Amino acid sequence: VPGDVDVLVTESVYGNRVHGSIDDSETILLDAVKDAQEKKGVLLIPAFSLERTQIILSILDRALAEKRCPNVPVYMDSPLAAKVTEAYRRNSGYLREDVRKRLESGDDPFSFPSLSVTVAEEESEAIDRAKPPMVIIAGAGMSHGGRIRRHEKRYLPDKNATLLLVGYQVPGSLGRRLRDGAKKVDIDGADVRVRARIMTADGFSAHADRDDLMNFAEAVKPKRAFVVLGETESATFLAQRISGFFGISVDVPREGERYELF
Repeated sequence: VPGDVDVLVTESVYGNRVHGSIDDSETILLDAVKDAQEKKGVLLIPAFSLERTQIILSILDRALAEKRCPNVPVYMDSPLAAKVTEAYRRNSGYLREDVRKRLESGDDPFSFPSLSVTVAEEESEAIDRAKPPMVIIAGAGMSHGGRIRRHEKRYLPDKNATLLLVGYQVPGSLGRRLRDGAKKVDIDGADVRVRARIMTADGFSAHADRDDLMNFAEAVKPKRAFVVLGETESATFLAQRISGFFGISVDVPREGERYELF
């Protein structure tokens, strides 16, 4: 924690709420896999290629080893995620100790027998010919691009399918519209009805939540603060909370506004 802070600029994506724990989100993920097996359906997971995909892979790997998860086919359909995952393997010294030790012992936490990594376009298209149950992990995390959109176009109309959102969904994104309960969405010019079950597991988020942000603000003891990177309601809530708790000037800048600090 830095000391003697004059000005704190803090994000506020989860500035007005506490997100679920990673343990709760892990339970949601594994229950969704079990549901896909029972319904012979498809579990779609839009996931960011950096960090989020690797967390999900490591959870599935551990759950399969401990027999807490059915052994259904899993497709990681993302060339970028494949490259990032390989970078994790090459740079294990930067990873958490338990993950590093597993890699050094030859136990890859990002791979398991039922996982298929599809990089080439024809490999991705071949997933359409696979029979459920299966899990498809693909970018982008907010469904604003990437291969996940093609899979959503195909499976969102299926009542036996599930879409599991594992990260923040920015307003205006396809992921946000689905999270907010849209019954019909436009995907690349096609009207797609939404019959699939939509679930969220926000404990996987890399963003600090309200309590984390408040604890950090208290620790650094700034003389002034700016709250950025959040929806208006979230940013305003956090700004008022920091100002009220610590008695300092807090602003929520709008685009183009200028402030003189010193």
